[in-house]
Amino acid sequence: MVIMIVDKPRVKVAREPRRQLNRRPTWISVDGTTKSECFVLDVSPGGAKIMTDAEIDVRDTFGLALVAGQKGYGLLLVIPDKMSQEKILHLHALGAKTVVTRSDVTKGHPEYYQDLAEKIAAEIPKAEVQAGPTSALKPLLTEALGLTDAKSDNVYLSDGGHFDNLGIYEMIRRRCRYILVVDADQDENFDFGDLARSVRFAAIDLNAKIEFTSIKMVPMQEAKEDSVTFAVGQITYAENPTERSVLVYLKPTYFYQTAPIDVRSYGTTSPTFPHETTLDQWFGEAQFESYRRLGEYLMGKLYDVQLPKMQPPLPQGDEKGHTLEQFFTAAAS
Repeated sequence: MVIMIVDKPRVKVAREPRRQLNRRPTWISVDGTTKSECFVLDVSPGGAKIMTDAEIDVRDTFGLALVAGQKGYGLLLVIPDKMSQEKILHLHALGAKTVVTRSDVTKGHPEYYQDLAEKIAAEIPKAEVQAGPTSALKPLLTEALGLTDAKSDNVYLSDGGHFDNLGIYEMIRRRCRYILVVDADQDENFDFGDLARSVRFAAIDLNAKIEFTSIKMVPMQEAKEDSVTFAVGQITYAENPTERSVLVYLKPTYFYQTAPIDVRSYGTTSPTFPHETTLDQWFGEAQFESYRRLGEYLMGKLYDVQLPKMQPPLPQGDEKGHTLEQFFTAAAS
């Protein structure tokens, strides 16, 4: 059930929707007076019904329309004919729909705003109010068989770890010129399996070649103070082979003596860090912060290496003002 409170001068949302409505209509009936009771429609898969809530007090139908628009819900206001035409047009401009009914009738009359709202609710097809699939099997099978598209009623959303854990495939498909990849897979031996897979698929499916002159990164156990922590590859798109596109690739590693102290401390207690099993989806504070801090540390090192090569040089104190194009151009030089 969607419950919205509009309280001048700011708009508040009392509770989140009980179900994700995927931009399906949420029907709300308001009588349009200065202080009105809001009748909210419960849009469960079993059907639609009007429900009241004593806590709801709508003082501004414009604010209600703004909230509905920001949340992505369709809004239908059942209002009495005493409301001015200017106000109705304003509500339409905010994206709300209105049904004007009589103000000289009472409860029990078919044109009384509550009764009319209940009638409208009863006529809404079940398909219009169903929040999502009632079974996960059909969406799972249609996705596995490649039968989904952007127009499907339901979209299967995952973390992308089906065949390309790095996200390179989609970036190449979009013909991006500058790509920064962080490979956080469980790969303590530095076999670079995910990177190799992405490079292979880019060539086979997307007619794009990714080439690295060298990849010198080594596991933490073999790292030295001057060990390289990133690699730079060149992307060549078949339709524009003379245009230089760049892929900067980072893989978590560190030299123990020079790493941040919190990273060192956690690494001591977890020998497989920073390549712990990806089956662990419940990070504690120290674990999460250690990965975050290591990423910040490695990105800082990467930027510091490129800074002297960026053109044109910026005044001292303004070195962080370079563009992404200048950064990637320096990385590829």
